[in-house]
Amino acid sequence: MIGLKKKSGEAADLKRNVHITLLYTLAHFLVDLACVYLVTSVVLGAPEGVWRRGWIIVLYNLVAFAGQLPVGIAADRLDRNARLAVGGCLLVALAYALHSAPYTACLLCGLGNAAFHIGGGIDVLNISGRRAVLPGIFVSSGALGVWLAYRVAGRVDIWLFPVLLVAASAALLQLDTKNRREYGVHNAPPVYGRPGALVLTGTFLLLGTVVLRSYYGMIMRFDWKSDGMLSLCFVLAVVLGKALGGLFADRFGRTKLSLCSLPTAAALFGFLFRVPAADIFAVFLFNMTMPVTLTAVAELCGGKNGFAFGLTTFALFAGLLPVFAGQTPFFSPAGLAGGCLTSCAMTVGGLLICRAKRRERDVAA
Repeated sequence: MIGLKKKSGEAADLKRNVHITLLYTLAHFLVDLACVYLVTSVVLGAPEGVWRRGWIIVLYNLVAFAGQLPVGIAADRLDRNARLAVGGCLLVALAYALHSAPYTACLLCGLGNAAFHIGGGIDVLNISGRRAVLPGIFVSSGALGVWLAYRVAGRVDIWLFPVLLVAASAALLQLDTKNRREYGVHNAPPVYGRPGALVLTGTFLLLGTVVLRSYYGMIMRFDWKSDGMLSLCFVLAVVLGKALGGLFADRFGRTKLSLCSLPTAAALFGFLFRVPAADIFAVFLFNMTMPVTLTAVAELCGGKNGFAFGLTTFALFAGLLPVFAGQTPFFSPAGLAGGCLTSCAMTVGGLLICRAKRRERDVAA
């Protein structure tokens, strides 16, 4: 009888987790598609000076990525994750209504993006425990939304996006209602204190990996990406790398995955540079550690999932800064291979520290 109750509970948890993750994943695709389309096709679609265009892009990325850190700190205490995600969707919809004011539209769009990512990211991390598969699925869809925004640039009625964002908001409100009535998923009460040197070191190493992944992801401008089919394969490699990386990390271990995927990617970049099939497979492998670093940072942050998610997106923005400044010196076989190997060393170092802290907590318990 006890066994039947346990299986029934596990089935209910699985249904809940699938529902939450699938809804946020689809909404993530829509939000990133709508945001990038607004910035690139609507705001920057009209003739603009180079200087103005550059600052608009920097403003959007600053608010959308770096802005997630303060939003995440507040969200950990607020414990209204779905409602925060709804607010994010509605802010992006409002940005479309104000698209004739470029800086205002980009500011609202960035704030909406930040709010949605934090709300959805916390909820998915809350149901994941130490597992990486669900966060990997959630984050993976954003890359597809960004890619599609560029592919359909200027060819979509801009008012379609606010309609879809309002529909997504309605679905997320239903999720919030179901969570309060049935699911009962809540944030752990955040406890802030002075982290030890070991935690700071592990977090620094893992965030350094995120910075490298962000930077190298931006500079991979292969000539063959001008081909539509190869470009699609490239973005699918990013999407599947993140989604399957979490699955494989849970199955085989985070450290083993990192030690297999990143050195292999380094070899492919180093010896088969500019060979499309090899580059695409290397990109797939390079992105597999994304959910690994996210869940490890969350673990080191002691359950403060909004803070952890915000730290990783702040690191993403830091990785963009050299590209904004026009510094892309490592787009070469040696540069890409070196980036993969450096990322591997930093990821494994951070994971070993994470494992050591977990053992300390288990012994203390």
